[in-house]
Amino acid sequence: MKRPPKPVDILKTCKICHLDKFHGFRWNKKGKRYYTHSCRDCSRAAAKKYHKENPISELELKRILAIHSEMQKKVKQLCVDHLGGECKCCGLKTKYLSVYEFHHNTGKKNFGISGYINQKIKKKEYKSLDDLPELKSELILCELLCANCHRIKHENSG
Repeated sequence: MKRPPKPVDILKTCKICHLDKFHGFRWNKKGKRYYTHSCRDCSRAAAKKYHKENPISELELKRILAIHSEMQKKVKQLCVDHLGGECKCCGLKTKYLSVYEFHHNTGKKNFGISGYINQKIKKKEYKSLDDLPELKSELILCELLCANCHRIKHENSG
């Protein structure tokens, strides 16, 4: 659903601090169609309070980050395999995923592939790109390039 225009001329009352404000309310991104009930300042204060009362140990944080990093690598591998597994310009084929980048052929893109992988991947297991239809449809607009060819292509086009 597309976000409606922000109600700039409507005064909204925060449910926590009970102050009337013209701005500072975020669009709820969890599929519900409304602006949040609390202002930005109250939301941040509540989040800080929660994390202070429920701290995560450093070891647990490292474990969570390691799992997330592993998930990202698996999804990038699925994307690389889907696009042929080699650079379209020079034909480079390697097992190192960090070499590959996704170049949008058309000037139009809905989102960046790497940013999507880094921010949206939540589940632990994705068997195929069929589990990620939004990502699969964006890959249709892309070609797989090595980092050098990607830089050259942008240098020549801009």
